[in-house]
Amino acid sequence: MNKLAHATVGLLERKWLKTATVLAIRVWDPAIFFEIDLHLPDCDMSKCGVSYLGISSSHHQPAPGKRLVFLGDETTIGHFFALHQLAGKHARVEGAIVLAHKHHQHEFSDYFSYLGLQTLDKEGAGRYGELEKWADELKTDGQDTVFYLAGYSPAVVRLRKLLKGKGVAGSQIRCQGFWD
Repeated sequence: MNKLAHATVGLLERKWLKTATVLAIRVWDPAIFFEIDLHLPDCDMSKCGVSYLGISSSHHQPAPGKRLVFLGDETTIGHFFALHQLAGKHARVEGAIVLAHKHHQHEFSDYFSYLGLQTLDKEGAGRYGELEKWADELKTDGQDTVFYLAGYSPAVVRLRKLLKGKGVAGSQIRCQGFWD
């Protein structure tokens, strides 16, 4: 990272770290998943985009008045939470997320049912057949839907091709590869 970017991230982290309070930390079973609740009293979330301190930011913003469909894996949960929050309570949100552990699928569905995301089996590293099947069977309604694809880069590329093959316009598909 160049010096200017490093300094900027440092300033932001110092500002947030001084004003953030950890409210709770929950460890899911198996303990590869951690949920952290933060209180950020000095942060007006309505003016924030989706960003990740110390890593990078995203160009994803919720499309107002559209049906939002989120498709990803376990690495996208925070990203989709942020988009959901920015979209507001009256947003039409649905989608699917693949999780490797059955127990995580049940916990996610129980804790976060309001997100409108179905949990699907992740068949192994880089294998997203269930997610691709879900996306292929999804009914699209013309220009009213915007898809947000995120997570494992090769899976994002495959999902984008699948959606375009179904006639979804490229302008309706927002992609963010996190890792490959």
